[in-house]
Order: sequence, then C-alpha cells, then structure tokens
Amino acid sequence: MLQDLRFAIRLLKKNLAFTLAAGITLALGIGANTAVFTAVNSVVFRSMGVERPDDLVSLNLKGRTETPTHSYLDYRDLRDRNDVLSGLIGYNFQPVAMSQGAGNNKILWTYTVTGNYFDVLGVKPFLGRLLHAEDDLKKGGHPVIVLSYACWQNRFGSDPGIAGKHVKLTGFDYTIVGVAPPAFYGTERIYTPELWAPVSMTAQIDPGDDWMEQRGDHNMFVVGRLKPGVTPARAEAGLNLIDQQLGH
Repeated sequence: MLQDLRFAIRLLKKNLAFTLAAGITLALGIGANTAVFTAVNSVVFRSMGVERPDDLVSLNLKGRTETPTHSYLDYRDLRDRNDVLSGLIGYNFQPVAMSQGAGNNKILWTYTVTGNYFDVLGVKPFLGRLLHAEDDLKKGGHPVIVLSYACWQNRFGSDPGIAGKHVKLTGFDYTIVGVAPPAFYGTERIYTPELWAPVSMTAQIDPGDDWMEQRGDHNMFVVGRLKPGVTPARAEAGLNLIDQQLGH
C-alpha cells in the first residue's frame, strides 16, 4: 500500500490540478511573467512561524513545465551559484511508515528537506535541536528526524525526554533529535508534516526512486531568502542568468 501511495504521489506531482491544490508556490505564481524563474514574494509565509517572512520568495519554474517544482541538481546549482539570496532551501513531501514497536505502525506525512531548511527559515526548536547543514552531507548517512509539535503531543505523549530516542521509518532506525515549535507546521498549506528528515535520506525513505540524480526529474519545492536590498525582480534576473549558464 505504501509503495502504491508513493507511486500515486509521484504521478500527481506532475499534474497541474494537484499542484494547484497542494502547493503554496504554484498558487502564488499564477500570472507570473515568461522568465524561466520567477521569484514570488510569499505573503502566505507570514502565518507560518518563520523569521522575517517578507524576505522569503518561492521559485517557480516557467517555460519548460507548468509545475512549481525543480530538480535537486538544479536546486543545488542555484543555491551554490547565486548572489541574490542569503539562503535557498528545497523540500519534498512523502508518506512514510513509522514503527514505534509492538505493532504500533503508522503512515505519516514526512518532509525530506535540505539541511539548511530550518536555518534559512529562522525556525528555532521547541525541544532538542532541528536539522542543520551537517545533517545533509552524505547520502544515507544521516538517519535523524525532527517531530512536529502535534506529532510529539499526539504520538509520543509530549515526552520531555524525546530527543535521542529512536523509531523506525520504512524499516530503518532513526534518531529523534528534536521537536519543532507549535507555530511552525511546514511550508505547504495542505500537506503539513509530522516529521522532517534530511533529503540525504531519500533513498531510504523513498526506496526505488533516484530523482535526486535526474536533472529532468522535478520533485523539489524551492524557497529562498532575499539578501538585504535585493528585490524579487533582481533575484529573478540573477537566477535566470544561472539557468542560461547551465545551458537549459
């Protein structure tokens, strides 16, 4: 069932109707101009418990696809080569089977996120710590997760000592490193996660899908934080230049 659900999600991500319903980024990008990348100021972030929400922009890919998603390889190039953003994050949502032992198995919505996700958004932990760049350095090498506040309450009984404890996700052992604050519930309106895991663990969380290695496989939503004094229009121009240099 979990494999079928994952396959359905992959297909739906390529469907405009689904992304219209599920993605903040597409809703904000309707009517954008014909630039390859559009940086849309995201007023919706103001209700999501993030730091300086007016500086956040959603990156929409235009011209080659109708969805707001990007490939991981494109995300990485944009992150490392731009001079208009102080940070760029990527994330993907997946259903995942979590086991707490003794037959206590659940399917939860999980975000696989780049290691800088919480730092760029300016989110602070409620308990323990959140994910950082060093949690996303080696593929398959960082089996750690962060719980949402609601997940911590509902599934772990508000255990104050939860940091450092272990659960299984899709049969692999993961360490819980912390709990997100109650005001933060992810970066999508509909698919609010119960867990966050490093994108470096994608092969374990979503076995059989190598989308991180495919330039044409657009599976990541991308959000950036503008540098001080940089407008969305200037950010668009800088990102489009990188796209041209990549030969797309």
